[in-house]
Amino acid sequence: GLEETTMLTSISDYHIYYKFGVTRDKAFTKYLTVVEEAMKRGIVVRCTLEDATRASLEKNIIPFVEKLIALSERYGVTFRVKVADTLGLGLPFPEIAPPRGIPALVKALREIGLTAEQIEFHGHNDLGLVVANHLAAWLHGAGMSNCTLLGIGERAGNCPLEVMLLHYVGLTGRLDRVNLGALPRVVEVLEEMGYSVPEYQPLVGRNAFRTKAGVHIDGLLKNPEVYLPFDPGIVGRRADIAVTAYGGRAAIVMWLRSRLPEKLAESIDKDDPRVEAIYREVVKLFEESGRHTPLSDEEMTRIVERYFPEIQGKTRS
Repeated sequence: GLEETTMLTSISDYHIYYKFGVTRDKAFTKYLTVVEEAMKRGIVVRCTLEDATRASLEKNIIPFVEKLIALSERYGVTFRVKVADTLGLGLPFPEIAPPRGIPALVKALREIGLTAEQIEFHGHNDLGLVVANHLAAWLHGAGMSNCTLLGIGERAGNCPLEVMLLHYVGLTGRLDRVNLGALPRVVEVLEEMGYSVPEYQPLVGRNAFRTKAGVHIDGLLKNPEVYLPFDPGIVGRRADIAVTAYGGRAAIVMWLRSRLPEKLAESIDKDDPRVEAIYREVVKLFEESGRHTPLSDEEMTRIVERYFPEIQGKTRS
């Protein structure tokens, strides 16, 4: 039979008065009646505190959760609460008061007796803080984190699972429980389903590990750690560059080293006259056309093959 279920328990006065058109007491009574019937049957209820970041902690959230605790003690059945930052208004800073302050909100729930396993956080990215809020909830005592692949979700989206997993690896030092190298294949599947991955999406977007600034590219050539936050190989990617008029000779060198056959690539540096010739041709192309977008690999290959005729058809992707 059914062992666990999720129930929407809209907790803010905005939802109670404007959406349901009832008083706070009447709404809570209805919620608790259903929860009690479930607990009588041994069913664990996950109560979604919808719009929690616009609900009064003292008048709405704490009184309702305390009634859940009382029912749980009476029937010997646990429950969980899903703290939903429905409109993405939460703030990840400990000094911010609840309900908008996520650390303080989670702490308040822990102080009335909820365990980490009983609290999960569900955030939205309307104001761009969804990952920070999920991390704040987790680090301050919420044991579960609602995430979606690539953050796909309502409006501006939810918390991207892959980013939270990367932070998990960074904070715990454990890579053995996750396979982030599968991300490129995940992206392929989503694109096959019709989803368009934003170019600047962290970890998975085309531009995530791609740089076009000459000073950055020069640093990458000297040591990848200079301008990479971590090894892109962890997420199945590699550092890449976009060739423009502003990348300098370093951009040409890095493109050649990453695309030419390995034995030939090893000997390429900025003093190579062919690098200088390619660089000047690239700059001329941009100046004469007024172009602003980077050259594609196909365009670069056509230019490079004029100076490296021996590699026609042999460049690496």
